[in-house]
Amino acid sequence: MDFWRRWHISFSTWLRDYIQERLPQNRRKRPLTSYTYTVLVTFLLGGLWHGIAWTFLTWGALHGVALAVTRIWKNSRRGKPTTRFGPVLATLLTFHFVCFTWIFFHASSMANAWDVLTRLATLTRAQSWSHDNLTLPILGVLALAAVAHSLPLKLLDQSASLLGRLPFWAQGAALAALVLLIQTLSGRGSASFIYGSF
Repeated sequence: MDFWRRWHISFSTWLRDYIQERLPQNRRKRPLTSYTYTVLVTFLLGGLWHGIAWTFLTWGALHGVALAVTRIWKNSRRGKPTTRFGPVLATLLTFHFVCFTWIFFHASSMANAWDVLTRLATLTRAQSWSHDNLTLPILGVLALAAVAHSLPLKLLDQSASLLGRLPFWAQGAALAALVLLIQTLSGRGSASFIYGSF
């Protein structure tokens, strides 16, 4: 649930406020059934918003089912203590599930999505697949990002505060250096941004 609260916040909020909250529901007698129905309809329409295709409809349906299952799971666990590894497991499951659904979002057709899934299941490499973008600098940046992600938020806040106290020319130079670094590391063969067509 946190994923959809934080990812694409404007779109998620719009879906909630203008579709899910407007659908007829019986919150008193059947709150869980009502939520399941509204979230499924909302995400089916959210999928179709990206394009009229079975791939987008499947993507939306998968997210709707995942949110419904999450709500049912949370209701069944209400009042029970959570384990130390619960949040870690939930994060891992959410990450891999969302990556799985991107297959349908990015596929040109259901046949293409099925081909990708088949190759994943059989560990067969596609002929056009390449790892040219995984250069040593890119792997270094990924490692640095993993380390930065693990740092305490307090340390990151202090770094942002320090940057904010620098003179304007130093802030501009730091941002220009960051842009130049991104430009240098991105290379020419980078894949297009997945939301580029919307």
